[in-house]
Amino acid sequence: MERVDLMKSIMRAKHLCDEQICWWPVAIGTGTQQPRTERPDIMASMIRLFAPTHVFCFGEQPQHSLKYYLSCRHDHIPDQTTIISLPAPEEMLPDNQDKKMQTWCIIKDLHL
Repeated sequence: MERVDLMKSIMRAKHLCDEQICWWPVAIGTGTQQPRTERPDIMASMIRLFAPTHVFCFGEQPQHSLKYYLSCRHDHIPDQTTIISLPAPEEMLPDNQDKKMQTWCIIKDLHL
């Protein structure tokens, strides 16, 4: 959750509102609850319904799972939606400057 909160702050600084972005997978949790991952079918339906401009995936595995899931259901991401893969949490350890720089470059170069 902290990673998504940080990314949301960065996106707001780039004037990208919450309705324009989606996170895959989405982990939902409040306070004392353990975060749970939202069901892929619900997430795919939300992406089709709300047609965000960007879908952010943390790591290549979530990006592949999103594309695979949509292809199995013959669903399509709206044309204006871009899938962006950011480094996975385990790749973003404090000493991994390359992945941090990669993340910064991806975010910096977003054209909104």
